[in-house]
Amino acid sequence: MEFLLGKTAVLLCCLQITFGCRSGWMNHGTSCYHFSHDQESWIAAVTICERMGGRLVEVNDVNEFNFLQSYVNMFKHNYWVGGTDLENEGEWVWLESDKPMTGGYSNWEPGEPNSSGDEDCTDMRPGHHGWNDEKCWVNLNYVCEAQGEAVNVIG
Repeated sequence: MEFLLGKTAVLLCCLQITFGCRSGWMNHGTSCYHFSHDQESWIAAVTICERMGGRLVEVNDVNEFNFLQSYVNMFKHNYWVGGTDLENEGEWVWLESDKPMTGGYSNWEPGEPNSSGDEDCTDMRPGHHGWNDEKCWVNLNYVCEAQGEAVNVIG
């Protein structure tokens, strides 16, 4: 937008920073998410996410959880997320950050984690409102998370 002040033209514009995602990834906040079409074990999903430049998703707050759960419900698959107690039984942490899943935001289904039958990895299920512990060798879909790329928009 341009204004004339006496003989001087003043150009006013705005700079907006948005976060863009690669093809096949969805934006939410400053992150990008890839909901897999294939099913893998939890360990294989960790490796695939790393190869794609991300990690298995770490759920940090209720807004992120609701975003993810809406797609889990829509796609109607169970999805691996990045929580585990593989290193120390009963000490649930996010794999990448090593932050406790009980510190900050936590959202287990009632009665979970129950470690029934050696369940050491975390998934989200359609129609539910929290995390579930599952056997890591089970083949499920998975959600990768990567940092969005900042894009300056001038206008």
